[in-house]
Amino acid sequence: MVRIHRRLRQREVAARAGLSDAIVSRIEHGELASMTHRTVSKVAEVLEIRLDYRARWHGADLDRMAGQDHADLVETVAQWLLREGWQVRPEISFSIWGDRGAVDLLAWLPSRQWLLVIEVKTDVVDVGETLRRLGVKRRRAAEIAASVGWLDPASISTALVIADTRTNHRRVAAHRETFRASLPDTGQALRALVLASVRVRGRAARSVAALCFMPYRRSGSTRPRTSGVRRVRARQGSDRRAA
Repeated sequence: MVRIHRRLRQREVAARAGLSDAIVSRIEHGELASMTHRTVSKVAEVLEIRLDYRARWHGADLDRMAGQDHADLVETVAQWLLREGWQVRPEISFSIWGDRGAVDLLAWLPSRQWLLVIEVKTDVVDVGETLRRLGVKRRRAAEIAASVGWLDPASISTALVIADTRTNHRRVAAHRETFRASLPDTGQALRALVLASVRVRGRAARSVAALCFMPYRRSGSTRPRTSGVRRVRARQGSDRRAA
């Protein structure tokens, strides 16, 4: 459909992709079983088509499972804040002068009028985009808080809470200076803030911009997710048969 819409012949697409006419014809007829990803990608690039692959397991999309992990981590952080006397609002959407998005957790400590914006990540993927979005939420924090009745914060803090896995530690280490420039404080500073032990002069408190790793328990599990890869040991019987 795209080829015809762009008024191209199969021969022209094949030439631009560096492939044969027959391969382009087979792709158009859905004969992909013997095709490599690179071959299909070459044709897609010529036609400016983006290829998306969706993995499924027992009929469920894996992104839904990843979404459950995110929800579990958000719940872990929220429960911690609630235990320390903070008010918590999850998934606060906003649209302010072209800036739009959703805050994973917005927290408020009434006794000090401290506001805390928390972004939660189970996996660190796009560092630049993550920090950009967090910056927007920090800049709009007072306005977002006002929409839920939390007015005139004495201080505004931000935190990027990341699932405590080896993979995430490795990715953060690879971009250490980038993270440090935007989030110079540590998990200890965030803990001090949450416990309301940060020194205060009058109503003003030092704002915290922290990155911290948070272990959490997955739904239906008593074991914290603390590693990026889980190795599965084969059964002894299988080992003997393989031998």
